[in-house]
Amino acid sequence: MSKIVPDGIVCFFVSYEYLESMVTAWFDQGIIDEIRKRKLVFAETQDVVETSIALDNYQRVCHNEYSTALNHMRFRLYLQLI
Repeated sequence: MSKIVPDGIVCFFVSYEYLESMVTAWFDQGIIDEIRKRKLVFAETQDVVETSIALDNYQRVCHNEYSTALNHMRFRLYLQLI
């Protein structure tokens, strides 16, 4: 999907446990490495400060205010709970 969908993708999960299990499985299967070739990956965590930083960085990328070194990777993926 990251090869086909332009710009950003937001994935919603029903719980932190499910999000963590999916990300772990994606790492184990090499899926995250493939996604990272095309998109920056940001994830919500149970830590409010970490999540705020991730969301702020995600928004900066969306608005092209991120560092010029990452501007060529304007495509992004955000993993979030619903």
